[in-house]
Amino acid sequence: MTDRIPTLPGEVLITPKDGGAPFRAVITQDDEPEQLGTEWSKANVLTDPTAIALGLDPATDPTPNDAFFRLSDVAWQNAGAHNSIYRGKFLGNAVTPAQRAAIQAGTFEDLYVGDYWEILGYRWRIADFNYYMGCGSSENTLVTANHAVIVPDTSIGATKRMNASNITTGGYMGSEMRGNVGAALAAGNLTEAIGIINQAFPGMVMQHEVYLTNAVTNGYPSGGAWCQSKVELMNEEMVYGSSHHKPMNDGATTRQNHTVSKSQLSLFQHRHDLVRSQDSPWVSCWLRDVVSASRFAIVGSNGYSGNGSASNSNGVRPAFSIS
Repeated sequence: MTDRIPTLPGEVLITPKDGGAPFRAVITQDDEPEQLGTEWSKANVLTDPTAIALGLDPATDPTPNDAFFRLSDVAWQNAGAHNSIYRGKFLGNAVTPAQRAAIQAGTFEDLYVGDYWEILGYRWRIADFNYYMGCGSSENTLVTANHAVIVPDTSIGATKRMNASNITTGGYMGSEMRGNVGAALAAGNLTEAIGIINQAFPGMVMQHEVYLTNAVTNGYPSGGAWCQSKVELMNEEMVYGSSHHKPMNDGATTRQNHTVSKSQLSLFQHRHDLVRSQDSPWVSCWLRDVVSASRFAIVGSNGYSGNGSASNSNGVRPAFSIS
């Protein structure tokens, strides 16, 4: 913003309506104000330091309108604001460079919960922004990269079992579903879904640490460990917002919940109908929570919160993050 600097302060040119000759005059305000008020000037309205703080270039002569627009933009371009809005807009058949840049910058410009891409015959929907931010096994491994959590509307690939028999020994981390690969990236029965995801989002899937169940005692999760992660089954907290079938505290024994995925994804807060996989025909989908010595949690095909025998074949509907 710049001040107007007249060479003849206070002077005006008056042109009579009756055709008389124009003449100059000096107008002096003489209204005897009770209060002078604040002068309209650059110093009071939009200084250079204020413009710079808002990301505006003083050399371009920004106006107060530019500042208000930028202030609105700054207030909304963050994970918290974008998690609070469901839009459901089709974003295209691939993540564009501009879309990825907005995710990496943490502005998430023109990206909202429920927005989706259609790639390889699947609908990939934004479920949350910066869900894993600040999680990790140590100060040096905390997630600091801006990211968008993606959940497909349907299961990916063929149905799969959690284990060859009805056991939950080793928890999700030691399951056939995850490949029993210890702290390494998931493989096993997730391999087909992982391949499709990597093809749909080449070079974009974020690797980070998660905390997973790796031991089961008397049917309840009794141990956990940190491991590397890109693609995982969701848990009950991510879908429902709380534990439903997973054994937790019983009033006598305090049990640990082995997860950093501890809150409901914003997508399912806004769209309860999308908790259920949109497969046709209907398919129940696995969650990674141990329910007993022989069963893992599921989201039922008709939307109910359930569990199934580990050797059953159910849909694979994982979550992952792009950055």
